[in-house]
Amino acid sequence: MSSPEPSIQRRLIRNSLWNFSAFAISALVSFFSVRLFIDQLGLAQFGLLALLSTLTAPLGLLNFGLGQATVKFMAESLARGESDTASRHLQNTLLFNLFIGLAGAAVMIGAAAPLARDVFKIPAGDQHLLQTAICWTALTWAVMQVSATFTAVPTAQQNFRVVSLGTTLFSTLNIVLSLLALFMGGGLLAVVKVRLAWSLAGLVGWIWCAHRSLPAVRLWPAYHPEAFRRGFGFGVWQTMAQLGGIVANQADKFLLGIFVSTDAVGIFNVPTIFFTTTYSAVSKLADALFPAFSDLQGRGDKQKSAHMLLNSGWVLSVMMVVLQGTLTVFAADVLRIYLGHSVESPVILVLQISAFLAVISAPSIVIFQYLLGVGGTRWLALMAVASGTINLA
Repeated sequence: MSSPEPSIQRRLIRNSLWNFSAFAISALVSFFSVRLFIDQLGLAQFGLLALLSTLTAPLGLLNFGLGQATVKFMAESLARGESDTASRHLQNTLLFNLFIGLAGAAVMIGAAAPLARDVFKIPAGDQHLLQTAICWTALTWAVMQVSATFTAVPTAQQNFRVVSLGTTLFSTLNIVLSLLALFMGGGLLAVVKVRLAWSLAGLVGWIWCAHRSLPAVRLWPAYHPEAFRRGFGFGVWQTMAQLGGIVANQADKFLLGIFVSTDAVGIFNVPTIFFTTTYSAVSKLADALFPAFSDLQGRGDKQKSAHMLLNSGWVLSVMMVVLQGTLTVFAADVLRIYLGHSVESPVILVLQISAFLAVISAPSIVIFQYLLGVGGTRWLALMAVASGTINLA
């Protein structure tokens, strides 16, 4: 079995490092901002902020996986020198995301009142606050759906320098501007309004980046039936995989918000942030594999794909053991920094169990990227549904 060409290896390492660096910076900013958000908002409103993120997660299913389908088919088309085919996939997704963004925002705004009043266990004084915050968050989500379409261009080109710099700038300033609004005397509503304004600025930035990265690709919405059928066939199964992932990762917060309190959501969200940060540190290194596998499939080179799968698998597994093992040992000390010396043992146990499960599941990170890159989304759906079922049980 031949190994990938040195140029492919160098590009993959370079892209992984760019992606990891972007994540590391964003994670550090997020890590140190948690305490500031809790101090400025209070634990109850910090729980409301966490609920807002949880509420938008199911709306991601409305994309039907076309975002990742766009990256895959654009990468394959560009590898074959077919820029016109790449344009068709991008235009389809842009048209679809414009429609879904507006429809999803309308659904979320319509459901805001019953969610705040009847679903979550929220004090009467905070119900109107959450309802209004949901409406602003719905608009932000719609803008982000459109922005995600344009990030597919540099991603499909495997230009992770542009992707990483753009995402780092957006996420870091999103947090900084949110905190600035709080320090100037604003509250939860000020945070969600600032995030909407910044998402609009981010949309303009990603349109500009997409045009600079690939001037030949058309950046306006249009419908192309054949390209849409290919993308939708890929995306339906990926949507099933996303559904399983949402159940696995978000169901606990929903249940706490419904049956306990928003304070409980806020407390639970702290160990969750630390676990997902360390887990994502490894998975971000693997993100560069997805377009690389699609590129090699476009070239018809299965041997290099297999070699890349095996090598990246053991490297990322070792990294996961080191990071999550460290988090397990120092779980109590890390949590006391943010929750005080009175941190409860169950909260520590949540973090330790999550870290242990992350070590076991480490090999699946690379397998996920491989199956995504070669179009094996049916297997991804089966894996995700199984994971979600186990989490609910």
